[in-house]
Parts: sequence; structure tokens; C-alpha cells
Amino acid sequence: MRSALTQSLVTGKPSEPQSTKPSRTLGHAFPCIAYGAGEDDASERSLSPASSDAHISQALDALELDKLELVGSAPSAGLDDLTPDGKRLQGIKRAVSEVGELDGVTTFCELAVPLAVRIAEKLGLPHNTPESIDFARDKHKARELMQQAGLPTPKHHRITKAADVQVAADVVGFPAVIKPVSGAASIGVMRVDNLQQLNDAYARVSSDMRRAKVVAGALSEGDIEEEEQGNAGSWLDLYLDGQEVDVDLVFDNGVPAYGAVTDNWPTVEPYFNETGSNCPSVLPGSEQQELCELAVRSVQALGLSMGVFHVELKQTSRGPRLIEINCRMGGGPVRDINLLVWGVDLVEENLYAHVGIPVRPFIARQPLKQIAEYSINAQVTGILRDTDYLKPWQNHPEVLYARPLVEPGHKCISVADGLPTWVCEIMVTKPKVQDAITFIKDIAASLDIPIIPKPIKHLHGPEPH
Repeated sequence: MRSALTQSLVTGKPSEPQSTKPSRTLGHAFPCIAYGAGEDDASERSLSPASSDAHISQALDALELDKLELVGSAPSAGLDDLTPDGKRLQGIKRAVSEVGELDGVTTFCELAVPLAVRIAEKLGLPHNTPESIDFARDKHKARELMQQAGLPTPKHHRITKAADVQVAADVVGFPAVIKPVSGAASIGVMRVDNLQQLNDAYARVSSDMRRAKVVAGALSEGDIEEEEQGNAGSWLDLYLDGQEVDVDLVFDNGVPAYGAVTDNWPTVEPYFNETGSNCPSVLPGSEQQELCELAVRSVQALGLSMGVFHVELKQTSRGPRLIEINCRMGGGPVRDINLLVWGVDLVEENLYAHVGIPVRPFIARQPLKQIAEYSINAQVTGILRDTDYLKPWQNHPEVLYARPLVEPGHKCISVADGLPTWVCEIMVTKPKVQDAITFIKDIAASLDIPIIPKPIKHLHGPEPH
């Protein structure tokens, strides 16, 4: 039976229009400090800009985010320095005394979420509880909470040392997926079909996470010579068959104000690197409803109550199953997709939530556009010669964008040698979503990407120019 809670999420049934359309937003990625209109007239749903970029920079400098470090796969810097006498908290308060009261603290960066919620907590600003954020980032703990809530949960087992591998295999079985307990960007995620592959993958995942580094606030792969000591910890999850989807949710006071399904295309296995997606979904409405229902109940089971959540699921042969919950807006094309198709700006809604303005997005009654997008994975390991291969499509009227993700002279990795490199990204629109899917796949097949083959052993170290 469908829950009234999610009855309007998939169909895009609109809430009542607001008297004033949101007029202005201010965003900084790491973390975002939003200055709002306050509570005097929250119905206006407007955000006013900060008094100056210099003040924003001052507040960010107080966090010393350039010193963010990884312990295992979780960011540690700042979490132990937010006591009343802590240097970071005092620095933020000094900035606030000059700028004026902060209305909210949020972030669009996965690794900064634990820090942002703790800052908001210390300053008495709207926030999810730190515990709920930590539960979501610990995929094993998230699975346990879902089981306790009576939600469908795949077999899983935590791996903290090599001796745990055999036990995990006995509990979960094969095929399975090994992942870091906390991670991002598909780094360290691999499919395994037998015990030998699992042993090899555990060593590989442990190495990948020891080499992982923070670049511009995001988790990035490092080179072999950058490997550090330590073990991030992994977990084994039963491999899920079926169609993968994203459900993007906006929560207000513990209930969903918006939710929409985007179909994800098959990933590049065994690494699960993303390829493409389409929106609106082509799944039957009943299946979309089931997926939204599980996404909502999973978010609630972890104790999350406000803001934007990017929930990854699969519609399997046994029904919907959760992959993971991300406590922030999805990356890549996610904002564009929701804005172009349903008219909902996830950045604005996240900012409203975190400054205490009621979240009431106006949702289009019918899709505004029918779109498909493709992130092209490198088919050859080597060096990219140029980006001219995209020029024939960059001014096409039905191509919303066609842009390179790798600069000329930089390295590309193919799936044969590791986690593949996204070389470029393309988004198209057509009157029907199926036509958009066909169109973009034809474009992808036509691209002659000029990668000069080179053995991977010659690609480690600084990016080539």
C-alpha cells in the first residue's frame, strides 16, 4: 500500500505556489555559510547575500580547511577542536562578531558534512544531529539501523582485517560488492564473484583508501607513491541485480517535501563507475513509488530530518533495496537534472532548510524537459591529446552541454587498468526521454577521443602536461 507520506513524490504533484519566488542565493562549497532573511517573515523564502566576500573568507579561514586530513576514510580535522575553547570555534565566533549573526551553516561536499553539522550544533543553528550524519557515512551502521527499523536490507558484513574476509564471504555469499566503510566517488568499490577475487579486492581497496586524498574538498585517488599507513576498514554487501536509480529528496522537519527518481545506467564494473542517466524515469509509476517509499523510510531510520539527500537504490528482482544515503546534494549533473526536469533547485532548498526557512518547493505538474546525460569513461589508458572531439556537438540545439573533464596532456585510465577516468560529460534533451537516451548514446558512439596509449606504469606521479 502506498503511504500518504510519499504519495506526491514521484508524480511531481505540486505544492501550493509560493507568494514570492526565491530571489537570491549565496553558496560556498566547503562549507557553505548562508545568510538568510531570518524568522521575521519566513514565508517570503528569500535569501539575502553576505555583506562581503571578505567576511565569508574570514569565516572559512577560521576553519583551517586546508588542514583537513583523512583518518581511515573519514575527515578528522576540526571535529575535535569545536569545544568552547577550541581554536576553530573561536575563529568562527570572531568572524560572526564582525559580520553579524549567522543564520545557517551547510555544505555540498561529502567530506565536510560531519564538520558542518557540528559547527551548526555549536552555534545553535538548524542542523541534522551529528549522530545521524555519522550513521549515514558508516555504511555498515546504516544497514544495522535499517534492519532494526524493519526495512529490507541486503546481507552484509564488516571487514576490519584480512582474517575477516573468509567470515564475510560465508555470511554474504557471492556475487558481492566490497566497499570502504566511508568513502565517496566510487573509490574502493568493486564487485567480487569468488573468494580469491575478494581477497585480492580487499588488498586493493585497502591500498586505494590509504592513497586517497582530499583535493578541493573532494575525495580523489592518489598515486602509488602517495600511499599512507593504516586501514580504512571495509564491508561486504550482497550484489544487487536490477535497475539502479537515484532518489533526490528534500526534507523539512522529518518529512519529505520533494522527491524524484532518476534512472541510472549500468556502471563500469567491477568498479561501479557511473556512466549515464535519464530523467524522468521510465520505470512504472508503482516501482518509482516503492523506491521513493524506501528512500524516505531509510532517511528517517537514520534520524535525518532536514535538507537535501541523495539516495541510491536498486529496483531488484526482490523489490527495492538501498545502496546508500548521501547527506548532501548529489554531485555531477544532479542539480541540473532536478532543476531542468522538475523546476526544483536543490541548492536553494538546502539553503532554505539550513537557515530555518520552511521548505516548500514548487514542483512542475509535468516534466519541463526530457533529458539524458552521459559521463564518458576512458576506453584506453594514456594521455589525452586534445578536446576538439567535442566541438561538433557543442552548439547543437538539443545538446545542453558537451564539456571535457580531462585537459589536453593529462592522463586517462581505462577499466582494464583501474577505476576509469571520466573524459567528458554530455547532456541532451528531446521531446521524449527515450529519444533523448537514443540520441546521446549515438553521440557517445560517434566520439573519436584522441587518447595516446601509454602503459599505466608510466602514468604515476604528477599529472602530465
